[in-house]
Amino acid sequence: MKKVKNILLAVMLILFIPFVYTESTFAQSIGEIEYEEDFDFDQMFDTYENGKLIDSTEVSLENLKEEISDSNIEDISGPLLGLIGGASALAFAGIYITAIIISLATYIYSAITLKKVADKLGHPKSWFAWVPILNLVLKFQLGEQNPWLLLLGLIPIVGSVVIMVLTVIVTIKICEKLGHEKLLGLLTLIPIGAIVLWGILAWGKAKPANK
Repeated sequence: MKKVKNILLAVMLILFIPFVYTESTFAQSIGEIEYEEDFDFDQMFDTYENGKLIDSTEVSLENLKEEISDSNIEDISGPLLGLIGGASALAFAGIYITAIIISLATYIYSAITLKKVADKLGHPKSWFAWVPILNLVLKFQLGEQNPWLLLLGLIPIVGSVVIMVLTVIVTIKICEKLGHEKLLGLLTLIPIGAIVLWGILAWGKAKPANK
């Protein structure tokens, strides 16, 4: 009887040991799974700070803004401002040079046309056309006006208006002497019109009017 009990006990132990081993292995596997699945709760849930709910995205943006320091902004803005300043200086220089070229071309054209008109009218000093101030004297002489009237231009405001009126009168007289319509002299009041008019007077085919 005692041997039977020992045999039954041995059989029960043999049957029970695998079950205990399997249960311990399963428990260990569950522990490993729970350990490996360590979630980042900071990313899943919002952050609390001073009792207020803060979105994790906002926190990331704030950290990014803090990383951009004043020194970094200066490093970027310095070359950018230098580039803009260089471009502005280059544009200003281009405009200035263009204005000088246009002014020089206009002066040369005016001198050529005035000298041509003076030669047509037989003026002995047509070279006055190339000299500043003397070119105005020549023009007044061609228009049969006293050159001393140019001094009226020294009067503030009124002087410029008087000189403008006298210039129109002088141009009308020159047009008449060259056989052109008198009203063409009114083109002097228009800058581009004056350029065209003096080209007509210099190279036009009209015959001088009879005196």
